[in-house]
Amino acid sequence: MVIESAGNNLWRVSELYEGIPIRDITQVELIKSGSAPVQVFLKISGTFTDGCTNFGDVSTMLEGSQFSVIAYYKLNKHPPGSIDCSAVMVPFSQTIPLSVYDLDSGTYSYTVNGKFTGTFVLDSKNSL
Repeated sequence: MVIESAGNNLWRVSELYEGIPIRDITQVELIKSGSAPVQVFLKISGTFTDGCTNFGDVSTMLEGSQFSVIAYYKLNKHPPGSIDCSAVMVPFSQTIPLSVYDLDSGTYSYTVNGKFTGTFVLDSKNSL
C-alpha cells in the first residue's frame, strides 16, 4: 500500500497491492529456546524457480491457541517481460518469530500458508 498526502492534513491511498502467498515453501522447522521466557521461531525454507522472485512480508495472527502465518512473495514492480530473470533455482530460508511472550501455559498450534502445520507446548506462563 502506498499512502500519500492529499493536502489539508489528509491522506489517501494511491496504490494498493494484493499479496500473493509463497507456493515454493518446502519445509517449516520449529525452533524453541530453552530459557524462560521461551522464544519460538518458525524457519521457513524452500526454493524459488527464478532469479527475480524474493521473500516479502509475513503476516502472523494468533486466535485462541492457533497461530496463522502467511508468507508472501515480495512484490515485483516491473511489468512482466520488462526484465530478464535467470531461470535458476534459488534457495531461501527465513526465520519468523512468533509472539509468545506472556502467553499462558498450554499447547499451541501453527499453520504456515495453509499447508504446513505443527504444535508446541508452553510449560508455564511465558513471562519474567
